[in-house]
Amino acid sequence: AFGNAVTSDTSTITLSVNSGPAGFANGSTTSAVAVNGVATFNNLILDTAGSYILSASDGSLSRALSTSITVNT
Repeated sequence: AFGNAVTSDTSTITLSVNSGPAGFANGSTTSAVAVNGVATFNNLILDTAGSYILSASDGSLSRALSTSITVNT
């Protein structure tokens, strides 16, 4: 609740594009295991210009949405 990290969480978090002009490009790594409640993502590729909002979920905790992310060409 209130944006606090669940430090005991070690689940697998999955990112997806909630809204935007395209999804993640092929080869993107969209899942990561949380360590002390924090998941770090490497190799996320958005190769279409536009404004995006990402969604993070793990199946048991409430889904979280990012603020808007802008990709420029």
